[in-house]
Amino acid sequence: MVEFHCSMNRLLTLTVAFSTLFVAGCSKSPEKTSPPAGATTTTTGSAQGLKEIIKEDLVVGKPSEFVPKMAPASLGDRLYVRYKGYFINGATFDRNDSDGNVYAVTLGNAEVIKGWDEGLIGMQIGGKRKLSVPWIKGYGEAGDRNIPAKTDLFFDVELVDMVKYKMEKTYDIIDRVKGTGREVKRGDTVTVDYEMRAAGQSRIIDSTKIQGGKTMTFQVGTDEMIIAVEDACVGMKLGGVREARLPAGLCRVQAQGLAGVPSETVWYVKLKLLAVK
Repeated sequence: MVEFHCSMNRLLTLTVAFSTLFVAGCSKSPEKTSPPAGATTTTTGSAQGLKEIIKEDLVVGKPSEFVPKMAPASLGDRLYVRYKGYFINGATFDRNDSDGNVYAVTLGNAEVIKGWDEGLIGMQIGGKRKLSVPWIKGYGEAGDRNIPAKTDLFFDVELVDMVKYKMEKTYDIIDRVKGTGREVKRGDTVTVDYEMRAAGQSRIIDSTKIQGGKTMTFQVGTDEMIIAVEDACVGMKLGGVREARLPAGLCRVQAQGLAGVPSETVWYVKLKLLAVK
């Protein structure tokens, strides 16, 4: 089952192996570069003479239900996206929109091409946007691997989730079911059913059901598991169901043997309080 333990800096790393989450110690975020030019292209593009970035919103997103007043994407925000990159002739040069994973990027941090740093501003969660990027804000005069020099690029981008600047260690909760009886307080020992899923995915990565009915029992406020999850239990009542939204700054997952599990994303943990003492 899921064993949650907190490290000194309260950053948890979990290892996902065959639908089971085990502690693996802390890790840093993976290094990010410009959207990689994959090796899937059989034909190349050429300079098309775009003068500026063109942004076309195919689907307008909205704030997270956990953060109703969340502002649109801006510089400094951490975005989790799925995308397809292609040339004017339609040939795809890179994509991650078919394997369930997400690509993480901090806007304005020079982790991606300027066409992305500028073109993703203003998006909301669930939004889908087509970007037309002039070569000067793409890979420039030199090109990159299988991107020819001075080539305009096109991207279909979906914003799966995002974490606002300086909110990397902030979690949010929603009560799905209120429950009855006294409220959980720090120092109480609780037993919960749980489910865990990644942003933008409906499938459950790990749960009491997947683990053959094994529940989790822990003492709230003793750092036995993810701090945010312990904190999220405070105020729950027996039979209550609460869901917590956890940024990657509070919970990281390393996938081993389970396809489509992002190494970094926003995680959602749903808890049902079965017992408290």
